[in-house]
Amino acid sequence: MRDTPFRLAVIGTGAAARILHVPGALASPHVTIAALVDSVPARARQLARNFGLSPLIASDINAIVGAVDGALICTPNESHCPIAVALLERGIPCLVDKPLATTIEDGERMCRAAESAGKVLAVGYTTLYRDEVWLLKQILDERRFGRVRRFHFQEGTIGGWAPVSGYTVSRAASGGGVLTVVGVHFLDRMLFWFGYPDWCSLVDDSQGGPEAMCLARVRYGSGADAFDGTILLSKTFTLKPGLVVETDQGRIIFPIGTSPLYFVPHDASGFVTILSPTERRYPLEKTTAQLQIENFVAACRGLAPPMADGRRGLLAVRLLDELYGRRKALAEPWRDIAGAAA
Repeated sequence: MRDTPFRLAVIGTGAAARILHVPGALASPHVTIAALVDSVPARARQLARNFGLSPLIASDINAIVGAVDGALICTPNESHCPIAVALLERGIPCLVDKPLATTIEDGERMCRAAESAGKVLAVGYTTLYRDEVWLLKQILDERRFGRVRRFHFQEGTIGGWAPVSGYTVSRAASGGGVLTVVGVHFLDRMLFWFGYPDWCSLVDDSQGGPEAMCLARVRYGSGADAFDGTILLSKTFTLKPGLVVETDQGRIIFPIGTSPLYFVPHDASGFVTILSPTERRYPLEKTTAQLQIENFVAACRGLAPPMADGRRGLLAVRLLDELYGRRKALAEPWRDIAGAAA
């Protein structure tokens, strides 16, 4: 990367900025936080004091034009589109926290704005910056353990992320509930590993607001190569997190976090193989937030493509839209969720 630090604006100074993005930017020698923008300037000033920063503080994005090289947008989901389009039209590249947008129309508008301006539009899927994600992709593509027969992913905590704005309790602001706020990271990885599903369905506990628990089902292919997947997400119950992919020869287990992959063959009960890459592409001493910001900087400088560009981010928005469009309300207790999804 070039020696001159990249002047980054952080738009939205709530929990995501405080916990993830500002520390990630400060860890990188390639980045300086040149501006903090928030509709409540006092919140931005407090964040600056907490980290010992002296950036431009603004309540309006117009104030940062000419003062920054790119912007990281971590505001409520419904605001991603108007903010990103306004910045892109002013020639400012954007890294947008996931998901890209709350509607397909907004996502398309953002992509067109980036393409028209010739500027980078990237989406913040931090979990892609893990070697194990890429290793699983290689294993599946090469059919190292035969064909995929089915997979199951689950993640659940009581409560969850508590943004300053409280946008996650509003379906209009967030675009959905646990499927959007928590599950979209997995949906993006699923699209990376398997592609876009041929069929999908959803049951959840929503009664007009954001769902707190849901079960999505997807299907890929036809004939002998067909396989199904299930995605169980909750903000109501604690679930042991992780992904299990059943193949012809055994099960690949991928826990959430920094754990490696494991392979349990069908014919060797109690025998587990740890799967790890021969070479690491992402240094373990860097957080995924830092790696994401450095990839964005490299993309803006023409040194590398963005890990997840706007068009890729739009695929996840389309899948969310399709899942919610096929949603069925769950009337029975959650112990009967598997039967309700059949």
